[in-house]
Amino acid sequence: MSEINGSPSAVALIQKLKSSGHLVDVYDFHRVSTEKSEDLLFSASDMEGFDEDFGLNYRNHLLAIFVDEEFDTKELINLYPPFALHFSSNSFAPHLIFINLYTRSALVVKLIGRGLISSHLLPDENADLDKFQELDHAGVIYCLTDSFKNIAEADYNMVYTEIDEGHIQQADSEGPDADGMYLVGSHGDDQEGITASELASAKAELEQRNILIDDGLYEFRRIFPLRKIEFENFAKNY
Repeated sequence: MSEINGSPSAVALIQKLKSSGHLVDVYDFHRVSTEKSEDLLFSASDMEGFDEDFGLNYRNHLLAIFVDEEFDTKELINLYPPFALHFSSNSFAPHLIFINLYTRSALVVKLIGRGLISSHLLPDENADLDKFQELDHAGVIYCLTDSFKNIAEADYNMVYTEIDEGHIQQADSEGPDADGMYLVGSHGDDQEGITASELASAKAELEQRNILIDDGLYEFRRIFPLRKIEFENFAKNY
């Protein structure tokens, strides 16, 4: 990849990010074959199957970077100069970055609020996303971006819902009134009554959102096993 800086400092940065677990060479056979975790998204045997079906071009072509509060994205400008447009200030705060060494481009994914994420191809945002993902035979890019989308959407819906987790806990704690209604909200005139059916539906929706979040976090942990990835890495302060 011609844009990747091959200077000693850039090489040192890559090694530092690999050691910290922020950066993963997704299709590195040595990494996959020696990884002790049983939760990898794909195995060394899978890669051997990819070799037979697609050839070897996909190997070591994709770097995945998980961004958390311990990582300053400004460091990446020396590694990949096109990042300067977005990373020269802290206003652009990605959570996930893919660098494709074959197409010489990068995909940056960030949370934009209201339960939504946005993806930006660099240096050309009009480039072909399908081409970017062409050698990603295990579907890692789709897996992580879809997981990120599900976490963001579930987080937003947990905050902006008519009957939230606090209401559910209150209803369970206080029980129904004489009319079979569950009063939720601040005590007094502002309390709202909900039926047992509405409470059951709210519980089911909350459970489904928690499943989406847990499943999404699980996928991230499979790709970045050295990082401690928690819901707080993705939760937005609405």
